[in-house]
Amino acid sequence: MVLNCRALVPFFAIVTASAGTLLSTPMHAGQGNIVLERQGSFAFGGTVITGANGDTFHGDQGYVQFQIPPNARKYPLVMWHGAGMMGKSL
Repeated sequence: MVLNCRALVPFFAIVTASAGTLLSTPMHAGQGNIVLERQGSFAFGGTVITGANGDTFHGDQGYVQFQIPPNARKYPLVMWHGAGMMGKSL
């Protein structure tokens, strides 16, 4: 299949213009700015197991990103990624 690149120019122009509008428009217009008391990240844990052939397996670790608003609730909202990888390595 042969693709005519000139035919795609108007499509990409529309997508780019739409993305710019979406990114520059607040999701909740009129509700003010998001205020955070604290934010940050940290890594924890970690175990390295070395096999007989010298291969290493790294596991049992975690990486956390957090944002804490003023007057935070007692219990946090936790979002946990999957797929067997550490979020920092993506």
